[in-house]
Amino acid sequence: MPRHWTGTPTNGCSGCGQDFTSTSLFDAHRVGVYAYTLEQGLRLEPPREDGRRCLDADEMTLKGWELNDRGRWINPARVQAARESFARAA
Repeated sequence: MPRHWTGTPTNGCSGCGQDFTSTSLFDAHRVGVYAYTLEQGLRLEPPREDGRRCLDADEMTLKGWELNDRGRWINPARVQAARESFARAA
């Protein structure tokens, strides 16, 4: 039986509130070094802007990602590649 979307995030980020269609896309939206957050880095002397943070919607859109009809971020290039792979296997 197919699983139906219930409105519950599947790969939701507690930091920015966005939801993603895969864990790999979720992971890709988190950028920066792991040693400190962006906020902590800005308090360093000298300040550093390379701390761990979420990409914002504009940055994700610049990567070619889109929101699907369920409000989840998708990578259309990966979706198309998966479709082509399944078509070749059929």
